[in-house]
Amino acid sequence: MSSQLPPELEQRALTLAGDFRATLCEMLGPPRLQFQVFDVRQSNAGPTIAIDGDKATLVVGPNAVSCESTLVSNVAHESVHLHLTDGAFGNASGLEEGFALHFELSLVEQHYGTSERQRHISHLPGTYTTALHDYEYLLTIADDPVVRVLERHGKLTGLSWRDLRHLFPQAGFWVSYRLARRRRMRMG
Repeated sequence: MSSQLPPELEQRALTLAGDFRATLCEMLGPPRLQFQVFDVRQSNAGPTIAIDGDKATLVVGPNAVSCESTLVSNVAHESVHLHLTDGAFGNASGLEEGFALHFELSLVEQHYGTSERQRHISHLPGTYTTALHDYEYLLTIADDPVVRVLERHGKLTGLSWRDLRHLFPQAGFWVSYRLARRRRMRMG
C-alpha cells in the first residue's frame, strides 16, 4: 500500500525526476520507451516504479519523506530504470542495478558530500553492494561502459555473461556473470 507525499515534497520529487531524466538523456541518448512521470508516492515496498501504459509512478521508500538525500537517491535510481526499461517487467541485471546505484550515489555525493554517500552505501543490502562494486570495477577498465553496452546491444538487462566478457575481457567470468545475472535485489 502506498501513500501520497506532502504536496511540496511531491513537487520536489517530480522536479528531480525531470532533471535526472534530462541528465540521463545527455549521458545515454533517448530512453527506450517514453513515459510521463505523473505521480510520486511513498511505500514501505519502495523504491520502485509502477507503469500503466505511458504513465509512470515513482514509488519512494519510507525514509524518503524524512531524509532529502534519500528522496534524491530513490528518485535518481528509479529514473535510471525508467530510462532503460523495455517494458518487460522483472528483475534488472546486475549491470543495470550497478549503474543505477552509481548514478544515484554520484548525485548524493555531489549534493550532500562524501560522508552522505558513504552513509547510503553502508545501508545497502549485499546484493546491491556487489552490483555497485562490480559496476565501479568496470569503470576502472573501460570508459563509459554503459554507453559501450548500449551501443552494442541496445540494453543493459537481458545480456549473457559472454556478451559482457566480449566487451570487457579484463572483467573475468565472475564479474561478467554477476553483472549479466537478473535477480531479485531486495528480499521481503
